[in-house]
Amino acid sequence: MEAQKNVLKIKEKICYFNRKSLDRDLTGEILKRRREDLQLNLKEIASLLKVRADYLEAIENNVFDKLPVEVYTKGYIRCYAQYLNVDAEPIISYYKEHLAKPQHATIIPVASSRRKSP
Repeated sequence: MEAQKNVLKIKEKICYFNRKSLDRDLTGEILKRRREDLQLNLKEIASLLKVRADYLEAIENNVFDKLPVEVYTKGYIRCYAQYLNVDAEPIISYYKEHLAKPQHATIIPVASSRRKSP
């Protein structure tokens, strides 16, 4: 009986996704659908995981500009996906691909403010 439950959990996880290439519009949608299938409330999950509900909502909607710095966001995605029993790595990969890359800046030297001693 216990082994059968474990097999069902594994099949359920694979069913939700274990693909390396995802349809780009579905990355956050997978988490949202999974949460809805489990009939879980976003605010309750946020409270349990100690993550702001608007961050979880932004992850579900692929609105990455509303999320904090990369290191925190990757942790939130990993934690949320683990809670929902979903593979987090494809979602994190998609997130990293869509981060705004900083523009290269030209550094112009500034004259020294020290005065020469007489």
